[in-house]
Amino acid sequence: MKSFLAEVVTEVYKKEISLDQCIFIVPNKRAGIFLKKEILKQNPEATLILPEIYGIEDFIGTLVDLQPIEYIQLLFEFYKIYLITLPDETKETFESFISWATIVLKDFFEVDSHCLPVDRFFSYLSDIKEQEHWYIQDQKTELMENYLKFWQNIAVFYDAFTNHLLSKGMAHTGLMYRTAAQSSKEYSTITDKTHLFVGFNALNKAEELIITNLIHTGRAKVFLDTDAYLLHTPFHSAAHFLKKYIKEWEYFKDYPIHPKNQFSEPKQIEIIGASQAVGQAKVLQKILSDIPQENQEQTAVVLADESVLLPVLNAIPGNIRTVNITMGMPVKDVPFQYFFANLLNAHLSSTQEGFYYQDVLLLISHTLLQKLIRPEVTALNTFIKDQNLLYITFKEIEAISKSTEDETLKLLFTPYQTVSIALENILKFINFCKNQFSEEEDATTHTYLYHFNIIFTQLLDFQDRYKAIKSLKVLLYFYREIVKNQSVDFIGEPLQGLQIMGMLETRCLNFDTVIINSMNEGIIPAGKTESSFIPYDLRKLYQLPTYKDRDAIFSYNFYRLIQRAKKVYLIYNTENEGVGGGEKSRFIRQLIIDKQPNHHLVEKVGIASISSIVQPRLEIVKNEAVLSSLKKWAAHGISPSALTTYIRNPIDFYYQYVLRIKEENVVEETVAANTLGTIVHNTLENLYKPLKGNCVTASDYKDFLKKIEDEVSQQFRSEYSTIHIKKGKNLLIYEVAKRYIERFIALEKKVSATEVIKVKGVEENLKVNFMSEAFDFPVVLRGKVDRIDEIDGNLRILDYKTGRVSASELKINTITEVITDYKYSKAFQVLMYGYLYKNQPGNKEKDIYGSIVSFKNLKEGFLQLKYKMEGDKKLYENMDVNCMTEFHQVLETLLKEIFNPNLPFIEKAV
Repeated sequence: MKSFLAEVVTEVYKKEISLDQCIFIVPNKRAGIFLKKEILKQNPEATLILPEIYGIEDFIGTLVDLQPIEYIQLLFEFYKIYLITLPDETKETFESFISWATIVLKDFFEVDSHCLPVDRFFSYLSDIKEQEHWYIQDQKTELMENYLKFWQNIAVFYDAFTNHLLSKGMAHTGLMYRTAAQSSKEYSTITDKTHLFVGFNALNKAEELIITNLIHTGRAKVFLDTDAYLLHTPFHSAAHFLKKYIKEWEYFKDYPIHPKNQFSEPKQIEIIGASQAVGQAKVLQKILSDIPQENQEQTAVVLADESVLLPVLNAIPGNIRTVNITMGMPVKDVPFQYFFANLLNAHLSSTQEGFYYQDVLLLISHTLLQKLIRPEVTALNTFIKDQNLLYITFKEIEAISKSTEDETLKLLFTPYQTVSIALENILKFINFCKNQFSEEEDATTHTYLYHFNIIFTQLLDFQDRYKAIKSLKVLLYFYREIVKNQSVDFIGEPLQGLQIMGMLETRCLNFDTVIINSMNEGIIPAGKTESSFIPYDLRKLYQLPTYKDRDAIFSYNFYRLIQRAKKVYLIYNTENEGVGGGEKSRFIRQLIIDKQPNHHLVEKVGIASISSIVQPRLEIVKNEAVLSSLKKWAAHGISPSALTTYIRNPIDFYYQYVLRIKEENVVEETVAANTLGTIVHNTLENLYKPLKGNCVTASDYKDFLKKIEDEVSQQFRSEYSTIHIKKGKNLLIYEVAKRYIERFIALEKKVSATEVIKVKGVEENLKVNFMSEAFDFPVVLRGKVDRIDEIDGNLRILDYKTGRVSASELKINTITEVITDYKYSKAFQVLMYGYLYKNQPGNKEKDIYGSIVSFKNLKEGFLQLKYKMEGDKKLYENMDVNCMTEFHQVLETLLKEIFNPNLPFIEKAV
């Protein structure tokens, strides 16, 4: 099918318009590139001078003698005028100013680009603002008065700002349009060239004036890109603006248009739902993999949501040889962007205590620093975690820098006394990085650093000129604003291969195969949200764009893109989360309801193929090195917790006790559960240890209650000197620890009212040699018993548990169960403590009981170990000789399994 640009070039040749006497004006530069291609295509043998071809903004620039000003600089210039215009008592800080100035500037752009009568418009706006907010109030507060004065002075701001810019030969986009429109009447009388306006749809008032002025002098022709079906269907929003121009402009009475009905011609349309950006990318991958190479140049992937560019690029299949990406990689998606944002945020969040540890760890874990100064980064990371530092001072960082003889960390963490110092230090750091990376081997890193060097140089230049950025908070805001609007361009051939582009870049272009992603409400069209101070009614009155106009623009772009296509794939997100989630775009529903007879329309849900991978259970063979490590472990001493780890999962046991891999050391900002357990254990040890060998009396319990607060505080300080225990979650945990101990003492005091409790041992370290013919090497068992006491003459082992334990976990049907079911790990520990105690000299014949006290389940009291002997239904509590003999056999079975060289460590599902 013939493209729109091909039809335009053919029409120009038919009318015998000389190309060297033409100026083509198209919506954007990309359309201009394809127009040049079409001109050359239709003149393959001829030698010709190409006509002037402009995107509309470039053409506007030729009509005015003004320099466009960047948006960030515009804010600074506006603030300068704001300070001059307002009296001192009502002036706001720059930080407060930018919160509303961005919206006001956007409204100024619209006012100028639509050539509105400024005084009348702003007077009307001021009256509306007064009616909106304060009309009921007779007596106005100072806040009300200032608010109304602002809107009464808005025209003054506009005039002063506009005159200031014009005096400097500068202009924002809207002002350039207004100035161009004002000069277009004179320009249209002196130009001798024919201006061909190609593929325009929704024009602002300035564009309308420029085109109509040129038409009146016979120096313009207009080529509309539309379709008969869309143009002649009543109320169809896709042709909303074109119908208006055709009706109102005299030009179209002299030169009526007769578009073809290309939209209704045969098309294959697939509507595909997929989950999230990655799911849509997978569907795209499948579609692209079926496109032959000769058709790829006539295929366009259009990103309705340009933020999904990365998933789309990662999904391009191998059969796609050449890709042209028109939009560039947004700088906000570049990994380095987060590094510099985090650096500024770290300084912004720092206090007199220093830098918050998470801010520091986030920075030094970035790949940029990992590549540059790994030893220094490792040293700082270790220092923070070993010292459990919530805040780290610059002096501490400086000391680490000196010890490693590297100044990089010092450069990053030197306190930013001023914004200029911050920017200078960041630029020094970027230059340092550029010198460390090879331009050939790290081309991508160099490209990224080059762009960030430009960004921070620009910020430093603005700060030197305007001195307006007074805080790091404002600096961070401007950094994010600049990053949001910049991109890293891809290098490619614009006319070759698969085209990946945004919706606006498709204007004037046609493709046989069109694939559009993110076809959801809230994305295409974008929705009703608008950041403006101009109310809807005033917009309607002065014919400024409303959300309905924006919807019509989206509609035009969508239908224009697919009207000449043969195959159309519309992919939408099926998930109901966030903007653009779940609900199909109204354009999809329109296609379904207004289905044309020649359209073959299919709806489906794309499900990414997921191969079912059954991970085999990990097995570790016990080679000589493993067996040697096991024997060392046995000689050092086997603890109950080591054996219960093996029962739970042999692979965890292998990592922890054979390979000796420790858990990663992390900073405890709030006291962890295991640390709370240590604090409770140590507190009870210090309270009860002085009573070893004595009975506990009522006065002892009173004494305990007096000591609890000081003792718990001491234990907290001992464990972590840097943690604040008197605020936040730690205060709650501190109170929990006190409460645990107070309730335990109350429980034991209640027991002591009827029974005599004598303390025999506190935190006793017990150790025995395990005697078995199965092993020809020493096997030592060891354990630390929380408390051994005597209640009315009965010996008891008491184990403290700060977690929740229930009575059922200490009730076992057979002693063998303790090594086959991890549920009985607590019972295993009590039995092993009993075994250790009974095998101490002189204790073999002593009866002993085992109990656990669960601080989270104190209402159950002391939980008693209860067990059944093999072949006996009776429940026993006393760990007597028979019990210990059977437990010895059970232990032997478990240890033989661990040391058996023919039995690998096999992973268990936990």
